Amino acid sequence: MTLQSSIKNILKDKCNQYIDNKIDILKNEINRTKESVANESKSTAGDKHETGRAMMHLEQEKNAAQLKKLIDTKNILNRIDASIQSDTIALGSVVETNHGNFFVSISAGKIEIDSNIYFAISLQSPIGNQLKGKRYNDTFTFNTKTYKVVNVI
Repeated sequence: MTLQSSIKNILKDKCNQYIDNKIDILKNEINRTKESVANESKSTAGDKHETGRAMMHLEQEKNAAQLKKLIDTKNILNRIDASIQSDTIALGSVVETNHGNFFVSISAGKIEIDSNIYFAISLQSPIGNQLKGKRYNDTFTFNTKTYKVVNVI
């Protein structure tokens, strides 16, 4: 395994941990909501009861939609092959610029590896959109800063 694919694997693992944590939290919330619905069913009937059940049902639908998004995000992350090297920035690229390092994957925020800071970003994010298709030495402007690509892994 090369150092480059090693960095990608570490970044991908950190992103997987981030998504798995969010999925676990949401699954716990879904279970809590299911328990609340079951307990609410044992309650007395009436308008207040029906309103409470409707609100819990909406909460369940919202949680299910969020879970689907997280699973879709995890599927995007799973498409990244750390062994693939490309000169053009795309999904899975590690990009070093004069204003920071980026892992083009999912929006997972700041990741630190051996005192180096990387920002996990999606291709759909504003800066991801700017990076897409760029190569070594290309420049672009984002938030009034001019970025220069100094390395693509």
